[in-house]
Amino acid sequence: MKASTAIKSKNDPHKPFKPRQEKPSEAPKKFSGTKLQFLNIDETFDGPLIVTFTGTVGGISKTTTTLNYGAFLAKSAELSGSPMRVLVFDGDVENGNLSLRIGGQIKPNMLDMLIHMNKHGKIEEYEEMQQFVFSHPRIKNLDILPSPESVDIIDQLEDDDLNDTVVTLARFYDVIVIDTGTQITERTNQAWLAFSNQVYLMVEPDIAGMQSALTYSNRLRKLGIVVPDRFRLIITKSDIKAEINPQEAVKRIFDWIPDHKIFSIKDYQQDMLAISNIGDFLVLESPDYAEEILNIARRSLEDYTSKS
Repeated sequence: MKASTAIKSKNDPHKPFKPRQEKPSEAPKKFSGTKLQFLNIDETFDGPLIVTFTGTVGGISKTTTTLNYGAFLAKSAELSGSPMRVLVFDGDVENGNLSLRIGGQIKPNMLDMLIHMNKHGKIEEYEEMQQFVFSHPRIKNLDILPSPESVDIIDQLEDDDLNDTVVTLARFYDVIVIDTGTQITERTNQAWLAFSNQVYLMVEPDIAGMQSALTYSNRLRKLGIVVPDRFRLIITKSDIKAEINPQEAVKRIFDWIPDHKIFSIKDYQQDMLAISNIGDFLVLESPDYAEEILNIARRSLEDYTSKS
């Protein structure tokens, strides 16, 4: 990481980001013996599970879904007495506001963690990691890591910094849920996507938007950042009147994504706005919304445990 914003990174902009190692964890994390409440999952699996939510535009519930997916898993673990620890990470370095959505702060953040590591070396203990994250009073097993408060940091981060970030997080968390930015050319977004076990592409009932998302996903595939098997798709605002059947449109446009990896979430925009203004999670307040997140989370863990 460079000391001055005037100095550009040594990263080769013509080559996509490649993880330094196939799995970010230095040793496999395993937890079993406790069935996660609501999810009906009690299998042992090697952690961490890294899940990203991504899309080509803002306003498609990407950040909200990231927060509530992570909150649902963490609350399920808490109610089940499971030691599973979940991190929600705001990986949108350019426009991230995830932590502010739940009444959190923007400092300390990912940049502070990297500066600390540059000065003091590898973070070895969870107690040391805790100084860079914040928790929410309603969910015991959940931590939040904000994005850097300045976009100038984008040009300073090198691939080693991005690798070190994910490897460090993998040392302490069983599930890492990442909200990405919308620009495929940003190195940070490439890194989070490249490390992910599952990538949820967010779309609305809008043909042009779906076509844009298809182009985005095809570029990620062509660059070798995300292999096709890791993609999933979520149709948000799936119940609005848009003169199309969104499920049929998605299946036609994204014919390479199997049906069991396609999900729908209805339009909860008004409820999401109200709950965000009080710094809370919709998944804890709306049974209908919780049921939709449950379907996504259950399938996510089932798919991952079957491959571990």
